[in-house]
Amino acid sequence: MWLILWFGINYLIGKSWRSFAARFAAATRPAGNVYVSSNAWFYNAMFRNLKITLSDAGLYFHGSLFRFLRPPFLIPWDRVSTIEKKSGFVGGGYKLRIEDNFEKIDFYLPATAEKDLSRYNRARPDNSAVGQIS
Repeated sequence: MWLILWFGINYLIGKSWRSFAARFAAATRPAGNVYVSSNAWFYNAMFRNLKITLSDAGLYFHGSLFRFLRPPFLIPWDRVSTIEKKSGFVGGGYKLRIEDNFEKIDFYLPATAEKDLSRYNRARPDNSAVGQIS
């Protein structure tokens, strides 16, 4: 009984994730560096230790567990609306926001992602940069 309840709750929490996955489906993971986001908020649901690959094609979101509940997806760089450098107790990092229609994702990347963020942010299809990286 508890197992069914646990899967049900995970299914409901993952609704925003599945919405992005349906619109931005990705068959394979692109080449790029993988970073772990300590916290990510999909509209009203929080995910911890989320893996995000930064690549030329965009940001590839993938979880490690229960892939059938949270299929991977690839968000193009032009959907990134905000990149903010944050300082903190443990070295800081970057807060990013992705917006699509009425849904959004807010997540953090570690300071070690700076070089990749700077490179990909400048290479956006519309030739605009979002936020100040360094």
